[in-house]
Amino acid sequence: MTEITVPTFSSNSGSDIQANYVSELWKKIEKNELRNEKAERKVDLLFSEYNNVLAPYDKKLGNARCAWVKHLLSFLTAKELKKDTQNRLMQVIEHELSDFYQLPFFYDMDEVHSLSTEYDAYHDKVFRKEKQKALDAACSEFENAMKDMFGEDIDLPHTKIRETLASGNRFDLESLMDSISASFFEHHAEATSEWEQSEDEWHDFEFDYFDSEEDDALNIKEMFRGTQLNKMYKRIASVIHPDKETDPLKKEEKHRLMQTLAAAKRDNDVMTLVRMFTKYVPDAECFLDETTLLRMEHLLEMRIRELNRLHRDIFNNQGFKSIVWKEFSATSKKKTQAKMQEHITMVENSITTLQKRIRKLDSLKQLNKYLKSLSLRSSYL
Repeated sequence: MTEITVPTFSSNSGSDIQANYVSELWKKIEKNELRNEKAERKVDLLFSEYNNVLAPYDKKLGNARCAWVKHLLSFLTAKELKKDTQNRLMQVIEHELSDFYQLPFFYDMDEVHSLSTEYDAYHDKVFRKEKQKALDAACSEFENAMKDMFGEDIDLPHTKIRETLASGNRFDLESLMDSISASFFEHHAEATSEWEQSEDEWHDFEFDYFDSEEDDALNIKEMFRGTQLNKMYKRIASVIHPDKETDPLKKEEKHRLMQTLAAAKRDNDVMTLVRMFTKYVPDAECFLDETTLLRMEHLLEMRIRELNRLHRDIFNNQGFKSIVWKEFSATSKKKTQAKMQEHITMVENSITTLQKRIRKLDSLKQLNKYLKSLSLRSSYL
């Protein structure tokens, strides 16, 4: 964050209360910016500690779970495998693979993709007939829908339809529907004319809408833009330009300030521009009339809301980093370390359990016993 102190406003236009309110908003903004920086450091520090201390253990557990799934896959090709056992085993494997993709940070994803490919190949082989029937039904339903829309005589690309539905790609399906529609209207000019006539009925329709916060921000920037912003920019530049400074240290500082000012102008950063204006330009308050203060007030209130949203996101919307924060943050470092040690113990016990389970499941008989125990606990099935 650029070090620019909070501006204090006074007004010669009789709007002292409004000017004081804007000054309070600036103070709140600075307070919230410092709060957010502190929150970022706390979350980053804990995540760094997780990577150094716990991540190696979690990776080991991930490897153990991959070895467990690989062991389960080895039973799928057994000739003595009964249908009921096969179905339950496949559900267990699918559950495990689903977990891998939901928490990819713990696993070697090349190994996970390899396991998934092996399982998918087996699944396709077992359910080939069922899949073909389902695809036939989907193609028939899609083509009937197109005929209902464009008429029974429409020329449909049957092979393309089948390939697209088999891929399961929603965007390819939308593209296919667009191409079918375009092809139809290209060969049916009268239908195109009727369609355009029906579209004309909406041309003069006025839709109601709500202004969004983004619209407000844009409008405020538009109001500040132009002569108002240019005047601010020129006045700031005239005060802080490094060419007017003879002291080498002060010259370097003003050069840095000019870079900040140039970036604010380039990015339409009204907040930084106004903040620098009120800090560095003598008698800046004379420039800030009631209209300017009102616009600033609105802009600063939006900035406070944005900072509050960012604060929530720091803790809750950073993916795995947020998961780590929720799991291991505590009111003291000692409590955090206790949580981490508890996690290490749990991981080590889980690895030991998986290794024992792999050694124990050395036959279809043992596999059946294990799957039945899952059925009783409803862990997977």
